[in-house]
Amino acid sequence: MVEERKEMTPEEINRKIAEACGWEYRQTDSIELHFPGGYQPCKVWRWFRPDSPRLNGHDLSAGMESPPDYFNDLNACAEMERTLSENNEWQKYLSDLWQVANPGINPRSVVHALNYLTKRTVMATAPQRCEAFLRTKGL
Repeated sequence: MVEERKEMTPEEINRKIAEACGWEYRQTDSIELHFPGGYQPCKVWRWFRPDSPRLNGHDLSAGMESPPDYFNDLNACAEMERTLSENNEWQKYLSDLWQVANPGINPRSVVHALNYLTKRTVMATAPQRCEAFLRTKGL
């Protein structure tokens, strides 16, 4: 039985991909914010890059407001694709991308139109690449 995928918003897609790429959405260490009457320590939720510096479990950066917009940005998709492991994930991703970019066409049954279909796969849009990435990761 094939499990039906729930339709996701672009924001949900971006969040799932960001987490799969190592971004973390977490509370910051206590920072001081200005409120009427002075500064008060508080914690806020922020996105942190996979390479955000930490020392003894404490963040050395304030975090970012949001991860890349994978759903609308091919450059962000290139960053996303670089997180795929060699061999198995790349093979699965290319197969998933083929299926997303060429819906309803079995790549094994098409020989004479291969160049056309390969072009459509290479020219896949950011949303198509996001869908293939999520399929590859099983998300």
